Amino acid sequence: MKFLWPGSWWILTVPFLALPAMAAGRRRRKAAMEAFAHPRRHPMLLGRLHLRFRKTRSALAAGALFLCAFAALGPSVGFTLRPVRRRGVDLLFLLDVSRSMLAADVKPSRLERAKRDIRGLLSKLTGERVGLVVFSGSPLLVCPLTHDYDAFAELLDRVEANLPAVGGTDLGRGLREALRALGGGEEASKAILLLSDGEDQVGDWKAALAEAASRKIRVFAVGYGTPGGAKITVRKDGKEVFLTGPDGKEVVTRLDERILKETARRTGGDYLRASSLPLPLEEILEKRIKVLRKRTYEEEKRRVPWNRFQWPLSLGVLLLLARLALPEARKEDGS
Repeated sequence: MKFLWPGSWWILTVPFLALPAMAAGRRRRKAAMEAFAHPRRHPMLLGRLHLRFRKTRSALAAGALFLCAFAALGPSVGFTLRPVRRRGVDLLFLLDVSRSMLAADVKPSRLERAKRDIRGLLSKLTGERVGLVVFSGSPLLVCPLTHDYDAFAELLDRVEANLPAVGGTDLGRGLREALRALGGGEEASKAILLLSDGEDQVGDWKAALAEAASRKIRVFAVGYGTPGGAKITVRKDGKEVFLTGPDGKEVVTRLDERILKETARRTGGDYLRASSLPLPLEEILEKRIKVLRKRTYEEEKRRVPWNRFQWPLSLGVLLLLARLALPEARKEDGS
């Protein structure tokens, strides 16, 4: 058995809180009866009270409350398969994981801020499919297009700097891998979200950009970093040190907005600097992506659990009726 709303377990405490309230009510009623008449006259006026009846009535009331609270948790037994038709767009996240993304001019680092922005966007999506390609010197498809946002989030959490294990930054290869992952057809319902500091050490990105423009796939770019730049912190021998270049000098990485702006402009997308907005991806979603033409995905089967709340609720109602039918007092014969 599973529960549809397991976070509401606190409701089961209500019956236990009701028991002291019922006991206090009995004490108040006894005090009122004693104030009304002498205890010797109570059997004549009210009938002879049976202690067992009163305890049974209290137990029935507590049991009814417990079963009703149990029903509110949504006990589920079994499931049915229901067809689900989704409408949305395909969003491919193209995430830069080169070592320059470890710079901390955007807190806590460029890469961690980008991952946080992606996670925040997932809760705003409805019928969209999402996929993830990471790139540094080479690209890697981390998650194909899927409606399973939980699985996507788990894979995103595992992303680290230089995940493809090839140094450098090759935006062109990353962009081509993103286009391949999007597949063909329904181009008006596809978009790429590029999250990068804009550095490209190979310079072959224009050919991939031309392919994206020819397929009319929009690229929305978000720049992470600052024009002033920052040093890159890496771990070496268990210590955090600044990355140095071949000349022995500490490397300073800067946000290169030129490449990101041109990528967005030539594909009909848009560019935002991450540091200028608290939620840049949500800004793009609301003002740019939601206006794209939505596609209808193939009909899927979704497991829908059966809510069996009727079982404990019905039993609780029966206990309540039994309590109402059970007399609290028995009239004496001949009185």
